[in-house]
Amino acid sequence: KFLMMILMFIGGSPRGTAGGIKTTTFFVLCAIIYTMLKGQEHVKAFHRLIPRETIIRPSNVMDINLITLY
Repeated sequence: KFLMMILMFIGGSPRGTAGGIKTTTFFVLCAIIYTMLKGQEHVKAFHRLIPRETIIRPSNVMDINLITLY
């Protein structure tokens, strides 16, 4: 049940009608966490730099969803 809850929270792909945060948002959040753990300053994925604007939006979506859960 817990695994299903996590998968329902993550949701589907951007063009899908699934609820929750989208898979791309989840990927960017994982990239942010990975960058923080490595102690790097810039978030990169597949040898490309992810812009600050793209980092802020998924962080805000995650914050809003976590606030809604509690």
